[in-house]
Amino acid sequence: MFKSNPKVNIHFIEIISILLLSGLEFYFLQSSCSVQRYQVTFARGLLNVCLLVLLNLVLLTLLAQLKMTIFLSLFLCASLAIINYYTICLHGSPLNIDEVENVFAAFDALSGYDIQLDQIPAIIVVCFCLICLILVFFKRNDKLPVKRFTLHRTVLFVAASIYIVLCYALPSAIRPKYVITWSWQNAYGTYGYVTCCIEDIYSRSKVIVEPDDYEMLETYNLAQVLSNKNNADRDGQILRKKVDPDIILILNETFYDLNRAANVELDEDPFVKIHSMDDLYHGYVVVPTIGGGTNRSEYELLTSNSLSIMRSNITPFNLLNLKDANSIVSCMNELGYVTIGAHPAIETNYNRNNAYFDLGFDQVYFKPDFKDVKCYRQYISDECAYSNLIEWYENSKEEGPVFAYLLTIQNHGDYAGINQAPELIHDNSGLFSDPDMTDEFITSVSKSDEAFFALTEYFKNSDRPVIIGMVGDHCPAFAKELLEVEHDDELDVLLRETPAYIWANYDLGIQDYDIGEMSLISFVPLMLKMAGIPNNPYYDYILQLKENVPIFTVNGEAYTSDHKRIPDGSEFLKTYQQLEYFNIKNTEWE
Repeated sequence: MFKSNPKVNIHFIEIISILLLSGLEFYFLQSSCSVQRYQVTFARGLLNVCLLVLLNLVLLTLLAQLKMTIFLSLFLCASLAIINYYTICLHGSPLNIDEVENVFAAFDALSGYDIQLDQIPAIIVVCFCLICLILVFFKRNDKLPVKRFTLHRTVLFVAASIYIVLCYALPSAIRPKYVITWSWQNAYGTYGYVTCCIEDIYSRSKVIVEPDDYEMLETYNLAQVLSNKNNADRDGQILRKKVDPDIILILNETFYDLNRAANVELDEDPFVKIHSMDDLYHGYVVVPTIGGGTNRSEYELLTSNSLSIMRSNITPFNLLNLKDANSIVSCMNELGYVTIGAHPAIETNYNRNNAYFDLGFDQVYFKPDFKDVKCYRQYISDECAYSNLIEWYENSKEEGPVFAYLLTIQNHGDYAGINQAPELIHDNSGLFSDPDMTDEFITSVSKSDEAFFALTEYFKNSDRPVIIGMVGDHCPAFAKELLEVEHDDELDVLLRETPAYIWANYDLGIQDYDIGEMSLISFVPLMLKMAGIPNNPYYDYILQLKENVPIFTVNGEAYTSDHKRIPDGSEFLKTYQQLEYFNIKNTEWE
């Protein structure tokens, strides 16, 4: 008869224990996210387990004791899972590496929160206690002779590593490098907590790329010169200023004129109301992304910081620290405005529930706060969003001048087969593969046109000076089909150019209603200048940049107002990027 080898048994138990431990830890961490609408596939779940296997093998080698490894690893993982669960409950987003303050935010709120042992933390605690009992009664001596990677551990480590590499490196990657974009629920629920934590670590390295030839002292001196000049101009401007207008800034979801990039043949004008306004300043802004990227446009609009010095395709609200950031919100707060931020959608999208407060809005409203909800297609309509904004404005205006920012949702895709009503506006050009989708989009834009006109009509009768600015955030995704037919620099710019409007219920003293084409970062500084509101030195330099380099893209490509490429960029652009880097790294301009 064969006699069993005790070492073989120990090695077998060790391998099985590490695999079961890693699987249980994956369950703890994934459960802590409370993501129910999404499901991790087996392949992606196995990727998360393999990553935990690597960590547990390293810990086992350091401790050289299986029972202690299981207890310590499971304790740390269970604690992390429970903290993450309540961090999400109290803070609205998962615990991440760059924002450890989320933990403190959770604990700070505990005193005013009726904490209960919810089902998920209870399951984690019970499972942990059961494993501890098993360890107590497991009498086998598992003391290992040395702290080293034995053959069986090495085989398991290599196998797990190979699978991890394949998951990221295969042409049809099981796990793309970046998945944390518009929704943390989608990312964590689809790809797993462990891989998203790792992405959170590496995605935050070098998010902001230092411009070439950046000199801190030289840029600081330039900032000082601009600040001194600005303070002198500002004092004179304040003496001359007669009004403190209320300001409404609108970023309109997928608000785009298809005629900008193509010769569409429409049976009606979707901008008929706007085109009838003879007191409307009009032009175009160049947004960062074609066919998507709302948060990228939102960041550029609110901060006037270009994404051209940042890592490609980042989602700013997820990755950048916005606390005390220079923005239109901080500018208005400094001038004594009541600041309102609103978006008729889920607050966790793009981490807005944290970002809006970090930017400094006094009042923040999301989908649950909107009353008398009316939808066009499946989204809250612009008409309804404006109605709620007016109510919040009216309730706040006695406290002082008001700055209100609204990101709409009505025109968000998908458009296919949602509305076949007879009032659809039709495109007869045949340029796009799905005519029904195109017709639905154009008709939705026409509803935005009507709602914006009605908004200006409301404020025409206001007894307070009001200025309204509105821009689109990007073109519809299907418009990218045009690039498949013909790709050139000018078309690339035109697909990024969304309508831009400025309207006031008082005389701005500006006779030319064509505000031209500009980078998105220039819109807010221009609007404040037109309103007679003192700008900060950073905004002043952006207006100088606009005169010399009207358009530049996130790729750093510079263009004239007639879309001619500026081959070597511009010294103005290079100086701006250095000032932007300084502006992001230094929140106070003395």
